[in-house]
Amino acid sequence: MFPGVLVVIVAGIAAAPWLSSRGVALTGPIHLALELPALARPAGGEWLPLVEFALALMFILYAESYSSIRTFALKHDDSVQPNRDLIALGAANIVSGAFQGTPVGGRVLGHVGQ
Repeated sequence: MFPGVLVVIVAGIAAAPWLSSRGVALTGPIHLALELPALARPAGGEWLPLVEFALALMFILYAESYSSIRTFALKHDDSVQPNRDLIALGAANIVSGAFQGTPVGGRVLGHVGQ
């Protein structure tokens, strides 16, 4: 059994010259560069929507994550330590944000320990 994603990627690479000869525009080379993370400052009018979105996302992730953390702890007869668990969740989100990743929820942290 072959992984489907790998088959599609290889087929796309193999078909690129044929598609290009038929007039399909290709993206061309993608130049990757390793850069240090930098903080961007939003413009004046962008602060309020950004803060509103961040607070809403924080509360949703907190509720979802804490219920997942508690469920995994009960499933494995482990104690729930809210400070430890939420510090781990916060650290994971800081690292994810520093590298422009997506928000990390408790389901990810729960699977790490298994």
